[in-house]
Amino acid sequence: MSALRAVIPTAMLLMVTSGCPSPAPQQFDAVNQATLDTASGAITYGRERAFPSAPRDQFIGCVRASPLRYNGPDGAEIIVADANAVHGLSPLSGETLWTVIPSAPEAEDPYIVSTPLILGDRLFVLYHTTDRPAGVAPGAHRHNLYDVRRRHLVSAIDLAGRRVDPDFPPVELGAIATDVDGHPVPFLSNNNLGRAQVDHAVAAGQALGNLYLSFGNARDLQPWHGWVFEVSLDAWQAQGSAAAQTSWLVTTPEANCGASGVSGSTSRVCGGGLWAPSGQLIVPNGDSYDIVLAPGNGQLDLLRNDFANTLMRVGPGLDFDTGCDAAACADVQPDDPAIACSESCQNLFIPRLLPGQGFPDPGDGACDDETSLFECWRKLDYIGGSTPVYVALSDGPNLLVYPTKDGHVYLIDADHLGTLYDRAKAADTCGAPGDKCLWSWAGMIVTQPALTERGGRPLVLVPTFVADNTHDAGVVAFAITNDADGPRLERIWEYPAGGTDEARSLFRKHPGRIALARHGADAVEFGWIVDTSDAHRRLHAIDIQSGAGVLKVDLLGKGYRFTQPLVIGDTVYLPSCSADEGPSFVEAYRLTVSSE
Repeated sequence: MSALRAVIPTAMLLMVTSGCPSPAPQQFDAVNQATLDTASGAITYGRERAFPSAPRDQFIGCVRASPLRYNGPDGAEIIVADANAVHGLSPLSGETLWTVIPSAPEAEDPYIVSTPLILGDRLFVLYHTTDRPAGVAPGAHRHNLYDVRRRHLVSAIDLAGRRVDPDFPPVELGAIATDVDGHPVPFLSNNNLGRAQVDHAVAAGQALGNLYLSFGNARDLQPWHGWVFEVSLDAWQAQGSAAAQTSWLVTTPEANCGASGVSGSTSRVCGGGLWAPSGQLIVPNGDSYDIVLAPGNGQLDLLRNDFANTLMRVGPGLDFDTGCDAAACADVQPDDPAIACSESCQNLFIPRLLPGQGFPDPGDGACDDETSLFECWRKLDYIGGSTPVYVALSDGPNLLVYPTKDGHVYLIDADHLGTLYDRAKAADTCGAPGDKCLWSWAGMIVTQPALTERGGRPLVLVPTFVADNTHDAGVVAFAITNDADGPRLERIWEYPAGGTDEARSLFRKHPGRIALARHGADAVEFGWIVDTSDAHRRLHAIDIQSGAGVLKVDLLGKGYRFTQPLVIGDTVYLPSCSADEGPSFVEAYRLTVSSE
């Protein structure tokens, strides 16, 4: 185990905010060098800026996707997708080596939000298209996320050839579902947005496997649902784009979603968007696999096949059977599902409180008169937005660890989703008397936890944020224990330390996701995460064993929420967007390691 021995501040950052609440102005030191006591002695860690030397407009659009590593014929490249195109960068200088614009129909431009997938020398990218202004060259216009979305496509880029891959012509996604009353429920291009990373799995008998592509809306505007599509790479390559889409699933097959274009964020009608940028969880299962979906806010009604605010487990083909006991769920109430029904479900997790736990309290009394957790969530637009992580205990059951917007972490039996072992608080509810939550809809967690181990036990790291001036936020570490009472979540540490001014000032906005990496001769494990708060835009390196901050590096740009830094050796790469629509660039920092 390593211990933080000394911290050497080398820079100051004055707290100045824009559009984000802040306490009285304070100064917090950046930390560009620190010394840890390790097994082989004292190690000093520092940082150097690899590139660039100043902010720049490297890409027209915003880089919302996490950077990826490609080991090409000429060595390593950093693959970056901004809204307009895919780019290959030098890992040494950050300079753009090449750019490929994904295929789009005439007079339309691609718009990329989700993180693509690298398989060998191919990059599979999900995007929608929007109208290109007359007289503008392809890829030259800075579009808006809310421009009309004409269609949703998935295509392939030949990374070695630096071109659109002719073996995989673009596939346009589409489907028409039916509700229980027989009414059509179409996949509407302009009411869907693909935020989730492109996921992949291979089942027995397949050579290339399947892609999974999921959608919510850009905002909670009706009608919206959660959709996921399965695309067979084998069929796509052998038979063309018309054969590629093999299945789909909709989380809330309802034709009547109320008035079109009206917000449904707190109505619990339709919805169930698959919002999580971290995508769906894919778990190997023998010679096949399971897919765990996490639909967000909306309508939960088992009798109408509506599964918002849950976890759903499906397999190849995306067929869904709740595995719930029919008798226990015969009269289930959407606003207050019976515990007996929830506990009976094999493939469906319905969130619930444990004995003695209360509703979220945003400080304004919003839930004081409610008698149901789901009705409280409805008012706060909570649940969903995150991806669980799978944990296989050596001395107990297989588990899912699922963090939700309400600031809690659920410990669920991965083989029988109706079994809930624990529900632990990671962050207090945003808002307090006299300190209104700035973004009540945002919740306190949108992420996929990072999984490592500490003392032989699984350790789960959960980034949190709180848009008020009262409550702590940052990264919370939970160990998973197992005893006669079953698996439990044990809170180990918080970063920044709980109850401090930093804990109440940092992580006021959605942060990035954690990237784990080991550094130095003793392979000390760091967690790298970007805080996008207006006043504290920093890259943080956390000693995973102790929870102590090692480095706190001022960014040149703003970073970008939800993205995961890329770590290659001792260099950390991350995107920065000047605004949500761009321009943007990639910045990189090099860790220095020296022995005393």
